[in-house]
Amino acid sequence: MRLFLLLVFLVGFSGLARAEVGLSGDDLRKYCGGPNSWDKTYCSRKIIAILEAESGNGRQLRGRGICTPDGTTKGQLIDAVTAWLKAHKNTGQATATDIIAMALSSEFPCR
Repeated sequence: MRLFLLLVFLVGFSGLARAEVGLSGDDLRKYCGGPNSWDKTYCSRKIIAILEAESGNGRQLRGRGICTPDGTTKGQLIDAVTAWLKAHKNTGQATATDIIAMALSSEFPCR
């Protein structure tokens, strides 16, 4: 019985993790532009979580080069993404990861 409960938990947890990875660009925009502090906190955590999970060497995300200067803070990365979202209202079917990649490669291009 314990093994069964463990398997149910793990299968449910892995499904939840996949759903979070697939955050849409529209959802990211909603949270980052939300009126309350919970939305802004969720936005910040999502941006950092996606960067940490998907950027690999920290210099590339979705094939786009991101070259941040030494000393760049997480706050600066979050500010860059939220500013990009405000300036680019129509992102089509882009995922949150796509939007973060576009925003940061625009703000911190590799030269």
